Amino acid sequence: MNKRRRMQILQLRAPLAFATYEKSPDVSVRRSDLGKPGSHVIEVPEAIFADGV
Repeated sequence: MNKRRRMQILQLRAPLAFATYEKSPDVSVRRSDLGKPGSHVIEVPEAIFADGV
């Protein structure tokens, strides 16, 4: 699955998909993309997800 498609799915299925995102082996790479122009990752404080996950 390409990166763009994966990010779109995470966007649609957050916060449920966020748990998978957090545990993905390449999470450090995904985190490095946060806030970059063109990024499909939703920027949210992790505290918002602390209770849900």
